[in-house]
Amino acid sequence: MGIFRELGRQVEQLKASATAAAEGSGDHRCAACDARFEGQRERCPECGSADVEPTGTGAGAGE
Repeated sequence: MGIFRELGRQVEQLKASATAAAEGSGDHRCAACDARFEGQRERCPECGSADVEPTGTGAGAGE
């Protein structure tokens, strides 16, 4: 049973790493809900707010 616990622990670490990487990426963010996403949009895809701003990181930075 120890091997399954270790495998489960590794899967959870991988999931946490992937989630953190996904949340930290994005060249635009919503000031209302702090969602991050790629590409300039008029409205946030998460909450629909029009308060979208560039993050200063990612492919669109410096434009």
